[in-house]
Amino acid sequence: MENLNLAIVRAGFSPYWRKRGQSSGTMDAAFREAQDEAETGRAGAWATAPAYMRDKANGTTASSRDK
Repeated sequence: MENLNLAIVRAGFSPYWRKRGQSSGTMDAAFREAQDEAETGRAGAWATAPAYMRDKANGTTASSRDK
């Protein structure tokens, strides 16, 4: 059975949020790989807003860079 959160990231419906830390164990690598697959395949939201999604996931949106 696949992890639902992992499936959501792989489908491109959410980035892997790392702003407050990383998943433990092997899940960090799995989430990073799922996000890379979604971004490369331009799945879900990656089809229209890759830079925003990447910045938001890493906590580096334009407003936080301007502070």
